[in-house]
Amino acid sequence: MNLFYLICPIGLEDSVMRELRLKGLFSELEDLKTLQGGIEFTCPLELGLSLNTLLKTPTRILLRLKTKKCRDFPKLFKTIGQIPWRDYLVKEEVEWRITTKSSRIINTSKAEETCQRALQKFFQGQPLSKKVLEANKESSKQKVFLRFDKDELTMSLDTSGELLHIRGERRNRGKASLRESYASCLLMLLLSEDKLPIEKLVDPMCGTGSFLHEALEFFKPNTTRDFPYKRWSIVKSDKLISEMTEKVLVKSCYGFDLEPVAKTSENLLIETHDIFTSLPDKNKTLVKGSYLICNPPYGKRVKIQGKKKAYFESLIKQIEKEFKPKLYGMIIPSDVQIPFPIKIPFNNNGIKVNFCIKVIDKS
Repeated sequence: MNLFYLICPIGLEDSVMRELRLKGLFSELEDLKTLQGGIEFTCPLELGLSLNTLLKTPTRILLRLKTKKCRDFPKLFKTIGQIPWRDYLVKEEVEWRITTKSSRIINTSKAEETCQRALQKFFQGQPLSKKVLEANKESSKQKVFLRFDKDELTMSLDTSGELLHIRGERRNRGKASLRESYASCLLMLLLSEDKLPIEKLVDPMCGTGSFLHEALEFFKPNTTRDFPYKRWSIVKSDKLISEMTEKVLVKSCYGFDLEPVAKTSENLLIETHDIFTSLPDKNKTLVKGSYLICNPPYGKRVKIQGKKKAYFESLIKQIEKEFKPKLYGMIIPSDVQIPFPIKIPFNNNGIKVNFCIKVIDKS
């Protein structure tokens, strides 16, 4: 059994737990702990690594390598030398990510130098084969995270490579588009009390369509991008999981925007529409009673007209009047004080916001 840590946005940890349950993975993991900004658990190595392809809500997945007391650099040097690096690395150098808090080791530059010397000494005695080095000469350095907290060292190896919101082929990104992993987190919070699949999901300000694409592809494994663990010598590739039971989160999605970037596709209808104008009757009938979610501009990267509070109050009124959703969720900057039954705070790319949820039809 191996110890893993799934990183997710602080405040949205429940989304990851919800996804694990929906995908039948929760019962496969042991010793689950919800921490600030992530989920920690133990499971077989290949299952933990496969979560990179199976899950949509995490931003990165780490494999814990070592946790122990470490108060000085000689102890750090020794600890680094004890890791079986040949099992995990395909290059004889890594990218060190080091943080320290309330510890005797406070100089991160010296800590990195110590780690690098220890790694070099390890490979002097146990070098990687020329075949491995040649096959992976174009590969990026793997990241190793070291956290010192009250003299306790936690060492973790990145299994994801690029952040997990990068699904493979990059779609066009707008000025302030939401990361795909964040979109999936918020979908989990919006749909958490309902039976699946949902009939209709609407985004009245869809832009690039992050919410809608994530909803339609939620149960599709991410097999179109590379992950560093696929080159580890310790991994048994036949035990990796790349398929799931076919399920559907949402049957049909509808997106509207003044200048939509998303395009109409199977089960996804995109139309040009100004949210502050009346919705055509045919569309009113189409979207009535749906689940609605949106990420309006906050007035920073994308400007808005007038004062922020008045803008959001007008937007809420328009959504309830024109779209008549069963329930809806909306991202609102935390400095805009508007009453909502449910508010979930998180940080969206440096901006403090709330995901606000309101149920209209309780039937």
